[in-house]
Amino acid sequence: MIERFLDLPAARVRVLEREGGPGRTVIFLHGITSSASTWAPFLETLPEGVRGIAYDGLGSGYTERHGARRPITRSDQRGLLLDVADALDAEQFEIVAHSMGCGPALGAAWRHPDRVRGLLLISPATQGRRKLGPTLRMARFGPTARLMELA
Repeated sequence: MIERFLDLPAARVRVLEREGGPGRTVIFLHGITSSASTWAPFLETLPEGVRGIAYDGLGSGYTERHGARRPITRSDQRGLLLDVADALDAEQFEIVAHSMGCGPALGAAWRHPDRVRGLLLISPATQGRRKLGPTLRMARFGPTARLMELA
């Protein structure tokens, strides 16, 4: 397994890679409290000829984000996924993603179906905190909930 750093527009990214043949690449995306190291045992046991890539996402592991400090969005993480794939010449790939890593995986598959050949989502947590609409907010407050029941 190879460990290296890629200097990309968004960040300096730590990558773990298991070399394989030219045909099949699997990219592994970790959850919010993990890093690429989580996937190391899985990279080592990939079938012969399958290339495996895992990297530390923004805000995790040894990846260092460039630019001013600001919140990290799913769009940022999706962009990093595609930047890593481009930097490592992975034109088409499959994705294995866990927890918060599933959001960028789904976004990439939705926006780039020609590149993402398959998804394996493990315990997806893709949506973040749900925003309640005004009706649901009113229904959660006792007095207005009773008025809504009467209406």
